[in-house]
Amino acid sequence: MINPIGRVMRGIRRDVGMTQMDVENAGGPAYTTISRVEGGLAPNVSIPLFIRWCRAMDADPIAVFAVIERNFSPETKE
Repeated sequence: MINPIGRVMRGIRRDVGMTQMDVENAGGPAYTTISRVEGGLAPNVSIPLFIRWCRAMDADPIAVFAVIERNFSPETKE
C-alpha cells in the first residue's frame, strides 16, 4: 500500500513531468530510493532527503509537507 508520502511525492513528480531518474539527476535521492518510497516499501523519509527531493522537483518543502499532512488518515498516524 502506498503511504501518503509516496503518493504525494509521486503525484508531484508526475505533475512536473519528471521520471525518477530525472529527480535523481536534478540532485534528489537515488531513483531506487524514490521507487521504494513511492511504492510503499520505505514508508519513512529523513528530513534532509525530503528537502533534497522537493528541491529537485522545484517544489516548496513546506507546502509539500502540508499536503502530506492533510493526506494522513487517523489510522496511518503514528
